[in-house]
Amino acid sequence: MLAEVLLALADGTHLGGPRGASRRGGTRAQVSFATHADAGAWLQTPGLVEPVLVDVRDDEVRILVPAALVGTGQGTSFDVTWTLRFAIDENGIATSEPAFSVADGMDELLEDFLDELNAGVAAGLEMHPRTAELRDGFGALGPYDELDAS
Repeated sequence: MLAEVLLALADGTHLGGPRGASRRGGTRAQVSFATHADAGAWLQTPGLVEPVLVDVRDDEVRILVPAALVGTGQGTSFDVTWTLRFAIDENGIATSEPAFSVADGMDELLEDFLDELNAGVAAGLEMHPRTAELRDGFGALGPYDELDAS
């Protein structure tokens, strides 16, 4: 899903709202939302397994891993937020190195998330016909924290 979002951005496609993914049975289901409120309501759906949201705001892409309260009707918070900045020019898309925000006590969740993210992104890039457009630019902008936030 991250590869598709980055390629859509590189193509100049406006992404309306956040996108979500969750396991259902043995498959991964993806959904798109018109608003952040719709995404928040989806996160309260009982039975979601390993849900994540991908959200694009201005020059950032964020992957949000919700807290264990998901599906309980007790609101939405996030245990892991994975963020990178991006820039688009005539050469395609370039990204920063990712930054992480982790809730207290969620370091093991971050490790599991990163293992799955790295494997998923690698597999997604290997299967995508436009792999080179993303691979060459991934991390090319340098560390997230060193980029001007303006």
